[in-house]
Amino acid sequence: CNDDALREKLGGDLVAMQRLVDEGLELARSMQSVEPAARLDLDALLSAIADDAADAGQPVRYSGAGSGSIQAGCKPNALRRAVENLVDNAIKYGGGALLSLSAEEGLACIRISDDGPGIPEERLAEVLRPFVRLESSRSRESGGTGLGLAIASNLVSAQGGRLVLENRPTGGLAATIMLPLD
Repeated sequence: CNDDALREKLGGDLVAMQRLVDEGLELARSMQSVEPAARLDLDALLSAIADDAADAGQPVRYSGAGSGSIQAGCKPNALRRAVENLVDNAIKYGGGALLSLSAEEGLACIRISDDGPGIPEERLAEVLRPFVRLESSRSRESGGTGLGLAIASNLVSAQGGRLVLENRPTGGLAATIMLPLD
């Protein structure tokens, strides 16, 4: 047995275990958020997230709110983390992310869309649960733990919102965060 190969494999295993522990702790924190709610300009938040990603060379665009600023009461750091998780997934599995914002029937709707393979219809609700991975789109090499969507869903739920996943008719996935407008 080659000691260097074994050392490299064990090092890789340790990195994977550390990632799992870190994401597990993040999942636990997402279920017990104590961050106070504040009024937030969602247009400014999404614009900043898209600008930060673009500055880092990532294929992320924000199409704007269309009808000006939309504000909602939310937990700003938790919402940012949820959106960033969804953007990371869109980049990793869909090649890029398009963010949009609208107000519909008393809800602020933050949509993160990609052009990837989507998710089988019968698994859309399941992937929001912890440790669920889609092997067709998530390989062990990609480093996914199956916690990102569960964390995002918990962070959104903790502020009275809902995360819904749906396959786009033109291909790809749309993740929509719906927050009550007050």
